[in-house]
Amino acid sequence: MVVKIDSENVEVVDVHVHPIDLTLATFIPAEEIVKVMDEAGVDKVVLLAIDTDEEDFDRYVSRETLHAAAEEAFMDFTQWFSKGYWLSMSEEDLRKLGKNLLKAARTPNEKIFEYVNKYPKRFVGFGSVNPNKDKEYIENTLRKIREYGFKGIKLLPTIHFFNPKDKKMEPIYEFAEKENLILLIHTGCDPGPWELLSLSKDANPIYLDPVCERYPKLRIIAAHMGSYSAQYPGIWFDEMIRVAKKHENLYVDISATFSEINLKKAVRELGVEKILYGSDYPAIGGYCDRSTGMVNCVNWFKQMDLPVEAKRKIFGENAKKLLNLK
Repeated sequence: MVVKIDSENVEVVDVHVHPIDLTLATFIPAEEIVKVMDEAGVDKVVLLAIDTDEEDFDRYVSRETLHAAAEEAFMDFTQWFSKGYWLSMSEEDLRKLGKNLLKAARTPNEKIFEYVNKYPKRFVGFGSVNPNKDKEYIENTLRKIREYGFKGIKLLPTIHFFNPKDKKMEPIYEFAEKENLILLIHTGCDPGPWELLSLSKDANPIYLDPVCERYPKLRIIAAHMGSYSAQYPGIWFDEMIRVAKKHENLYVDISATFSEINLKKAVRELGVEKILYGSDYPAIGGYCDRSTGMVNCVNWFKQMDLPVEAKRKIFGENAKKLLNLK
């Protein structure tokens, strides 16, 4: 399965795909994902687990933080309203929305394992572990991730309520480094309440700096190039570039970014070898929706004014090398 660029066949590996429709809170059948992959010319995708617990919202979002978020939403109401958003909400509304999204986003490791077993030549599995659980839970989950043969671990500072430099993250980092697993860590804002900086600030890529420093053999993909945000597109892109330039073990994926200017800057500043193609299908809806999103994302990058060699590496060669794919 390839796409054609200037008469060349280029293999596509999408490192950022979710098997869940957030709007319906339902899993997308494996067969449907393969169908849209075929339509888009995508050979392989990384399917991501997300280990969330809606009760974490109450446990880890303090009254002060929630109050600040509600005030932030109110202050930004005019801007949000003009864009058709709905984040001018009370503290209780934000809490309910956050908990509903946490429940809807939950994607068990077992589901990813099921899909990978069904289509082992098309799907690559990344597990997930909730870092807020107790030691036994975390150890058991990490053991399952190893037993399932997953290539990496998905973590989100936003909906997992952690800062990458937190001490509680160390067992996960140490496990991933020891087992030669890749960490895919969300950077930027996130849907719903996490569009508010009060709740998403821990996903600033500056916090990956000490992690990369302490674990030089741990390979990390910073999802979205620090840019994910509906309200502030490209929010922490410059910070992302500064940190990624410092560390050989830090890569970026371009999922849900859609900025040709920023992508070209990333190529200039980081070099093509550190950039991976990703779509975030179908989580962001709109341009990357469930029916046409994978095709749209491939076409968006395909038309980019970059050399064919750069497109070939970003589209698939870099991911194949990093993930050790045949």
